Amino acid sequence: GGFIAYSYEDHQTLIPNIATLAGVLDAIPLDLSADELSFIDTSKINMALDVSVAWKGYDAYDATSYMFHNHINETTAMSKMNPGYDSSGKIIPDLDPPIVGRPNLNQVDWIVQQKLFSMFLTKMCVPLTKEHRLMEDIVTSNSWDKPIKVYGYDDSVEFFGGQAYEADTNCVAEHNMGAIPSSGFNNLAWHSNRPPIEAGELKQPPNPHSGEEYDPEKTYVTFIVGDGDNLEILRGRNLSWLLGRQRRCSGAGSKCFPLVWSFSPQAVRVMPEFARHAYSVAAATGADFFNLPASGDMYSYPSTMNEPSRSNYIETMEVDWEIMGSTTSVHWEWFYSWLHTVDRYFSRFGGKGPRGFFLTTVPYLFPMPIFFGRDEDFKVVGPEDNVVLFKSNEWRGVTGKSHEATAREMAAKLNKREKGGLTHLYMTSDGNNALDSFYLLAEQLDEHVMIVNDETLVDLALQKHKRTSK
Repeated sequence: GGFIAYSYEDHQTLIPNIATLAGVLDAIPLDLSADELSFIDTSKINMALDVSVAWKGYDAYDATSYMFHNHINETTAMSKMNPGYDSSGKIIPDLDPPIVGRPNLNQVDWIVQQKLFSMFLTKMCVPLTKEHRLMEDIVTSNSWDKPIKVYGYDDSVEFFGGQAYEADTNCVAEHNMGAIPSSGFNNLAWHSNRPPIEAGELKQPPNPHSGEEYDPEKTYVTFIVGDGDNLEILRGRNLSWLLGRQRRCSGAGSKCFPLVWSFSPQAVRVMPEFARHAYSVAAATGADFFNLPASGDMYSYPSTMNEPSRSNYIETMEVDWEIMGSTTSVHWEWFYSWLHTVDRYFSRFGGKGPRGFFLTTVPYLFPMPIFFGRDEDFKVVGPEDNVVLFKSNEWRGVTGKSHEATAREMAAKLNKREKGGLTHLYMTSDGNNALDSFYLLAEQLDEHVMIVNDETLVDLALQKHKRTSK
């Protein structure tokens, strides 16, 4: 107990490490140079550690190495907290960026409560650097569950405007990590202390198209709201949109099209009351459903994971589906990984019933020629012939750039598709798309285009597959 003495001005890049130190030492960090703390008489409080003395001359690498060698076995998982390095839209990565901002401290309570190994090195995922060698040591020399949960957000390497290692899986050779994007989420320690979700507690609304028979004269589409892997977006933007759905869909005589929300199973675990609230809103609308986000249990690239991380991940996926009452997931992989994804990952599902995956390539501009022919909407794989892989179909914005279209343009594309097809629209906010786009789109669809939820799309795809396989 006691306190940890530090100076924000001198130790800003060490704040992620100091947060972990606070957890493992059960001590409160105090910046004794701050005027607001001048009233504290520290002579009556135990000083657990003086950073200026114990870590004299340390940079972020030294502090991370110290925490690894002295406290790794007292921690439970990882967190990445940018202490203020510039991470703004670069085409070519700057591996030694300047400090331009302040650390995002929203997750400090969670780091302390869970004793997370918090860190941030700008080259921690860059091979052939000392920072990367240290990261390799950290992820291979701990007692944490595998794959490793990484809270916060990795914006250490920006490349062509995107974050190269935001999913964490490819940060190290072991590919044994997955991200839980949560850097902007505060009070997680409080949220996690609510009563946990029990098996069977969360119930999806009744499927309005349950038992629907495949009709080759129709075109079927599922609308999916993306970004549900990010806890901050879930609690903020997506909740606001979901409450808007409640106002639109719950009135007398109102009828809304089915809408699927990607929803992190981590939110079910660490924000149980929030999950209950979201499911209660869906029950009120009768038209909102939840599936797993990219790529399932965590934001990650599961097919590239090592063993036993991949097998553990597959088992956890089935647990997630059961507790969320779902059977589908959005799935992202790097363009070079698809060749092995069926054998390593998708074909290992299906033993517990039909499963569906809505695919997206990273970077999203790359096609998937390995998987789909030009006129194919989906493929069915797995030993039980019941795992459906849906061809990527993203809607990122309405400005006319790649993967962007106005609602009128998108409606025209769906209306002109060959009848009998099955597809989905995965909406993300990259191009400032918004939920109203789905409403505008739905109003302009021809009568033969039918909006269904994710599980109905899987069922219809399996019906079509059986017809064409005879």
